[in-house]
Amino acid sequence: MTDVNHEMIRVARLAEGWTQSHVAEALGIRQPTYSKIENGLVAVSDEHLGRLAQSLGYPESFFRQSDRIWGTASPHHRRRKSVTPTRLQEIEALLNVVRLQVRRLGASVELIPPFDVPKIDLDVVGDAYEAARAVRRHWRMPLGPVPSVMRALEDAGVIVLEMPLSEKLDAISVWGPGEPPVVLLNANFPVDRKRQTLAHELGHLVLHTVDETEDPEGESDAFAREFLMPSHEIRPEFKRLQMSQLPDLKRRWKCSMRNVVYHARELGEISRDQARYMFMRLNQLYGAKTEKIELPPEPPTLLKELLDRHLSDLSYTIEELAVAVNASPEKFKEMHRLGERHLRAV
Repeated sequence: MTDVNHEMIRVARLAEGWTQSHVAEALGIRQPTYSKIENGLVAVSDEHLGRLAQSLGYPESFFRQSDRIWGTASPHHRRRKSVTPTRLQEIEALLNVVRLQVRRLGASVELIPPFDVPKIDLDVVGDAYEAARAVRRHWRMPLGPVPSVMRALEDAGVIVLEMPLSEKLDAISVWGPGEPPVVLLNANFPVDRKRQTLAHELGHLVLHTVDETEDPEGESDAFAREFLMPSHEIRPEFKRLQMSQLPDLKRRWKCSMRNVVYHARELGEISRDQARYMFMRLNQLYGAKTEKIELPPEPPTLLKELLDRHLSDLSYTIEELAVAVNASPEKFKEMHRLGERHLRAV
């Protein structure tokens, strides 16, 4: 019999989108027996461990990891109600797979970010807008638009991995004790939405990692708008706001025109009826989801740097690095797109 971490069995199954019945069939056992294995009530034989590894595509070392699995905080992912709990469990499991890889990569190569992600108590600062201003001050950000939200988060040690997710889900993140925050960002959306999503996730990391509040989503939305468009700076540009100004405001502040309109209404610079009219016109001109004004991409680089340091500076092969993080080489290459580019030290 082999000792395994039963949490890892569940994580691997969910990350691959398998049901318990599907895994039980692959192992040649009944589903109730497999359920007891996953819940730690039945020991895993060497034979079953080998079949698990082969079926789910993870090395046996993955299932022997002693690490804990962390859940995301209750509001800690932007989602729509139509995303099923099962799909959220699958993506949360995938997030933990990435998190464990990042943890092991960080054990060999230490990246020291110039800043950190502060944890702010809303009862102390007053509201989400002031919290956003406090973070900008903490990170020594200059006045005006945020040049790159991705760069700002990575400068604070946040690891971001872009990958296609459910079209209903913008991002999901986790912050384990003693670990860097890790964000899975949906690669399917335009740059303005990704910037808003990253700022929203930052709001959760700053405001909701420890404390629970009554309206975490609303607070993170407000945090994101103030972080991206500080009210005392953008308010003069909202005076006598017209539809014709929205494209230029989007290009300058790198926010969607809908977010610009919402922020102007939030600050009282346009009326509810004016905002409703602008939203209607935007839908007529651009459709409900896109705005057809391209912004410069902001690709993540921090995780790439971790990989590059191992592959170039420490002379790992991709296969050796996959073994080091308890991943199969095939899945590791696919997840980090290692076959698509030449890796070098940054």
